[in-house]
Amino acid sequence: MVSGGVDSTVCAALLHRALQPDQVIALHVDNGFMRQDESRKVEESLKALGLHLNGQLALFNLQSLQLTWLNDIAVGLNIVSANFLKVCCDCICMMVY
Repeated sequence: MVSGGVDSTVCAALLHRALQPDQVIALHVDNGFMRQDESRKVEESLKALGLHLNGQLALFNLQSLQLTWLNDIAVGLNIVSANFLKVCCDCICMMVY
């Protein structure tokens, strides 16, 4: 999972250098909170490091979750996290099978 932040990008770059290219799969999920064009910039940054997303860019549609009625932030974060993990698992399954 590569968010585009320093930690995940450095981790992905180190894995890319330490392992064979076919052993590293970088997955970036646009979680709906990204700034305009930020996902495209993440992909460009990873390509500049020699990493490729293998065309896997998952779009996480937060609008479909209809969180506007929630008063409890913790409940909202749990809903977003659960859906984010589902999208990640779905993407990994598509890559593996």
